[in-house]
Amino acid sequence: MSVLLCTQFLLAQGDKAFVESQIETFIQTLETKGVTNYFYTQRVCNGTIEMFVMPDGSRCFSSGDYVTTFVLWKEQDIAFIKKIDNCSMFTSVPLVENTLFDYAMKHFNTIKNKPVLPYEVSRKKSPTQRTQIENCMRRFYFEKNKQSFEQSYKMIDITTVSEEKNIHYDYNTQLEIVHLDARLDTVIKMMKSNTGYKRE
Repeated sequence: MSVLLCTQFLLAQGDKAFVESQIETFIQTLETKGVTNYFYTQRVCNGTIEMFVMPDGSRCFSSGDYVTTFVLWKEQDIAFIKKIDNCSMFTSVPLVENTLFDYAMKHFNTIKNKPVLPYEVSRKKSPTQRTQIENCMRRFYFEKNKQSFEQSYKMIDITTVSEEKNIHYDYNTQLEIVHLDARLDTVIKMMKSNTGYKRE
C-alpha cells in the first residue's frame, strides 16, 4: 500500500528533449503574438539532483541533468521573463525595467561575433579540473528580426587560478554575453520575489 502511495506522488523529470519541446511550444506562442525579438538562456549542471513539489501535490525529481531555462521578450514595451525547467513552465513575470532585454538586443551583433574562449593555460596542458564548475555551462539563443544565433560556454571558461592562469580570463570577463549573464542573476532574484511567480 505504501509503495503505491509513493508511486502516486512521484513524477520523474522530463529530459532535455522535454525541455526543448516546452521552449518550442512557448516560442511559438510568442511568435503568434507577433513577438520577433527574444532570447533565452539555459543553465545546466550535469549530474545535479533536484526535487520540487508540483501544484497538484506530486513531486518532480531530477537524477541527471537539471536544465533551467529563462526566456526574455518584450510586449507593448514591457519586458517579461519566463522560467522553464525539466518539470514544467512557470508563469510569465513582467520586469520592473527593460534594461536587461534592451542590453541584449543592443549588443546582438557584438555577442554573435565575440564568443567566450575556452580556458587555456600558457603551458601545453589542460587546466586543473574543478568538478563543480567544470560540470556547469551556459547556453544562449538570440532571435532579432528573424536573425538568430546560439552561444554556449562552460563556467570554468570565465574563471582563473593563480597556479594555472587562464590566458583568456581578462578577455572573457569583459564580453557582453558574460555581462548579460551576470545582470540576469539580479533579474532572476526579482522574478522570484514577484507574487505572481509560480509553476503553471
